[in-house]
Amino acid sequence: MLTYSVVARHPHLTTSYTEGLFYRGGHLYEGTGIEGRSKLLEMDPATGQLLKSVSLSPQYFGEGISRLGAVHLPVDLEIGHLLCV
Repeated sequence: MLTYSVVARHPHLTTSYTEGLFYRGGHLYEGTGIEGRSKLLEMDPATGQLLKSVSLSPQYFGEGISRLGAVHLPVDLEIGHLLCV
C-alpha cells in the first residue's frame, strides 16, 4: 500500500476538470477536459495566477498532456492524436 503526506497546498481553478498535470521550470501545466471547452493552462503554483490559456478546437476533448522538448501537447485519445497548440 502506498502512503502519502501533504507537503503544500496551492490554489486551483475550480472550473477546471484536470485530465493532465505536470510541474516544470517553476510552472504548473494542466490539461483540462470539458466537452467543447478543453484547454491547456500554464499557472504559477504559488499564487494560482493563470499565466497562459490555450483553448482546443471544440471538436477535440483534452484527455491528458505530454511534453515534447519545450512544447506542451494536449492529447485526444478518441481520435488518437497529440495536438499542437
